[in-house]
Amino acid sequence: MLKMVLLFILLLEKIDARFSKPNLRLLNSKKFLNLQETYGFLHKLSKLAPKSMELKKIGDTFIPGKDYENDIFVVIIGNTSNPILFFDCGMHAREWISPATCLYIIQKLVIVFETVRRTPFEHPVLDYQWQIAPMMNPDGYNKSHYDNRLQRKNGRPLNLMSGYDMKLNRGCLKSCKINPDECLGVDLNRNFPSGFGQGYESFEIDSNLICSDVYKGPTYLSEPETQALHNYILRIRKNILSAISIHCYSMVISYPNGWMKKGDKNQVTGKDLNRFKSFVKTTNTFLNYKTGFVYEVFGEEGVSGGATDDYYYNYHDIKISLTLELDPDSSTSNGFVISPKKIIPIANKLWKTFQLIADKMKDFKEELMELNKRYEQKKLHPYV
Repeated sequence: MLKMVLLFILLLEKIDARFSKPNLRLLNSKKFLNLQETYGFLHKLSKLAPKSMELKKIGDTFIPGKDYENDIFVVIIGNTSNPILFFDCGMHAREWISPATCLYIIQKLVIVFETVRRTPFEHPVLDYQWQIAPMMNPDGYNKSHYDNRLQRKNGRPLNLMSGYDMKLNRGCLKSCKINPDECLGVDLNRNFPSGFGQGYESFEIDSNLICSDVYKGPTYLSEPETQALHNYILRIRKNILSAISIHCYSMVISYPNGWMKKGDKNQVTGKDLNRFKSFVKTTNTFLNYKTGFVYEVFGEEGVSGGATDDYYYNYHDIKISLTLELDPDSSTSNGFVISPKKIIPIANKLWKTFQLIADKMKDFKEELMELNKRYEQKKLHPYV
């Protein structure tokens, strides 16, 4: 099986080198693009390949009283009648390698779908509709380029925070005067339903503190970014086979229910767990990342809820929902700040992984499509 997949990967490499239009190779992967450059690339690519790629606005970062906003997009590539493989990127502002690799893959996919229009061939990636949200936190990302490189949260200003416990945050409010950046924003990847505010003891405290990097917000889906994704997923849910969140760093693939501690009776088991293990065993071939539940790959102190994989798996019952933490490994000091020279090697590994995902998905496609039909009938949202 792997030999066949390697042949498929080699096929796309030859196609990219020989048949693709040179003017589609717009992306400068030798640097981390700022927000304006990122959106400029996406708009230009969509205009050059309108039959293969749609750049769809799903929302923006508008908050009443905030003096700036940015649009939020999803890139749609492929035949819209095909089932969807969904990916979110750039949820945390400082994780520049996440959107950088997602842009790289967007360009690769567009080249493939444009080429097959003129030179027909068969390949697993052609059997799916690829939907990628390349920049889920544009406000924070913009700030990380021009002001605070390690900005993690979104751009909600302190004066527009509400609903937090004043007594609990008394110390935070004092520190905000000294370092205002600490109190800017909500952690978008802790703001989703399913395990919201739950996890390890220290997380359950810190996620209520506005000066914490993991501040979850006053309620789940309190932020325009998370609302935009939520409203969009509701519209396309019946066609989604998998939903994967791209982050960094530590070289890890984690299963959902990230707020559940070891031994929790509600943790993923049985057929769902076997499906995760089978899917990851194949698709991890080139990444060679550590895999497992959050408490296994990050330790008990990493247990925390409100992430997108928890949300996809529980709220929407998407049976293949994972988080990928890209290179470098966890021993790296400040692995958020890496050399632009690392973009292409990391992105190439992920591009090969996307091809493995497409090939492996055929093992689950019929089952997942049938489960989607049942989901549409029941509309169940457990662990909200």
